[in-house]
Amino acid sequence: NLMSVGYFLKETYRPQIFKKINALEMIMSFKVVFTDRRIQILAASFLFLQIGWGFYVQSLPLTLTQTFHFSQTEVGAFFIVMSMGFMLTTLFLQNIVLRYARPKTIIICAAFTLALLFIICTYFLSVSSQVVASFFGGGLQILCYTSLLAWLSEKVNEDEQGVVMGGTVSVFGVAWVINALLIGVLVNFSLLLPFYIAALSILISGIILIPQKR
Repeated sequence: NLMSVGYFLKETYRPQIFKKINALEMIMSFKVVFTDRRIQILAASFLFLQIGWGFYVQSLPLTLTQTFHFSQTEVGAFFIVMSMGFMLTTLFLQNIVLRYARPKTIIICAAFTLALLFIICTYFLSVSSQVVASFFGGGLQILCYTSLLAWLSEKVNEDEQGVVMGGTVSVFGVAWVINALLIGVLVNFSLLLPFYIAALSILISGIILIPQKR
């Protein structure tokens, strides 16, 4: 990936003001997306989406090993299935969907469907249901993810887009820190509780966007 960026990506941005990089500012760069009123709700939606997806992804290996006694190789195969969902959606489905629907519609529909999918596949827990959840969940999540980024990018001026994209990446990190801190506590109550919370968080991600105007 690094070699591809270095070889293929033509840099177009030329900074007008040069200043030293502050490490603390970089770490706290997620603040910008929560303090800008134009994108606060979208940033909150993105946070809930990533919290939900993080709960699912980080809990999946534990559930597979504890419930179905999967080996490391078999757990790895599940992530290959998930990656296939990512890849096929990115290469084919995403372009088709974006041709006929706006980002807001895509995000809400995909978030609601993904939350329902997680609830059903967790309630009827089996290897087959988790294969379905991994494959289609990966596809639905990437639809939400890219559509939200596109909408965030549209909401700000062109010279602000880099800052906003950097802020959303930081939000991603914040979400997964929250997951890592809470999963160990949640599984003490129930091994499947993180899956249900993942569904709830993704559902909230879609619901809070309903009043938003484009």
